[in-house]
Amino acid sequence: MLFALKCFCLVVLFCLVLGVEAVAHERLGSPALDPLAGFETRRLRVNQRYLQNMLEQVVIFGAALFGLALYSPDGAAMRAVLATAVVWVLARFAFWMGYHRSAAMRGLGPPGMALSVIVLVYVAGRIGFDVGGIVGAAIPSWHSWLSR
Repeated sequence: MLFALKCFCLVVLFCLVLGVEAVAHERLGSPALDPLAGFETRRLRVNQRYLQNMLEQVVIFGAALFGLALYSPDGAAMRAVLATAVVWVLARFAFWMGYHRSAAMRGLGPPGMALSVIVLVYVAGRIGFDVGGIVGAAIPSWHSWLSR
């Protein structure tokens, strides 16, 4: 769990903190310094939307990452935790850079959200198995399949 916490801290640094810094940088030295003035450039709006989206998704990713660490039996299996964090950060960067190019290029980011959901469904299946065996494991997977 300590390793997952370290990975999560790096995720927050590289994705959330950089988003906060980007918004602050856009505000400094412009009329946007006063957020109530109504001055917003396209770049500022994109950075704000990225930051909001990041806040929403980092919660889901954090639960998935810590759940994955919980069910990683040894150090070798913990490589999946690191790989998941790295791929997720790269997907967030792709989303952010794509969003700056055009709204349609935000489509580079959904694989990161898909990764979070896949890992979370895996963790839910493992929890279900712990509680109710095969039937308990099938329920979270079946439910997530139906919700599509």
